[in-house]
Amino acid sequence: MKLYEIKEDYLKVLEMAEDDEVDADAIRDTLASIEGEFADKADNVACIIKQLYAESEAIKKEQDKLAERAKACKAKGDRMKSYLYEQMSAIGQRKITTSRNVLTIANTAPSVKVDDEALFFNWATLKHDEYIRQEAPKPDKTAIKDALKNGVEIPGVHLEAGESLRLR
Repeated sequence: MKLYEIKEDYLKVLEMAEDDEVDADAIRDTLASIEGEFADKADNVACIIKQLYAESEAIKKEQDKLAERAKACKAKGDRMKSYLYEQMSAIGQRKITTSRNVLTIANTAPSVKVDDEALFFNWATLKHDEYIRQEAPKPDKTAIKDALKNGVEIPGVHLEAGESLRLR
């Protein structure tokens, strides 16, 4: 029997309890048999949930390890690329062609470097705000929660408690 079917049996017992012709012993016996089944099924589902959470955590840990390895490999590749660039530049070699690779020192597209942010922002805020990216303000939910817990009334927000299933 599936968990949802057992739930349906509980609803039938509830209907039996509302019927004056059904005696209390019959209801109690039916309820006891359903509770045992339901508890066993719920226990099995809880074990599956725990297993899935454990697998998720193991995958996350492996993902973190792989991310670290990827970061280390990229950094090593960047250092080697920089080394090769320096060596080719030092001898004036701008292109090398082999059977496996073509190495070329090429000019890159110009990029913006801000030398003095304060000077730039003073200039831009006066009449050139199109050069400044404005971020929309976001509520600091941690600070708001702390304030509400301390009795501060803040319009437009409230604390809302919920419930969830805990597995141990």
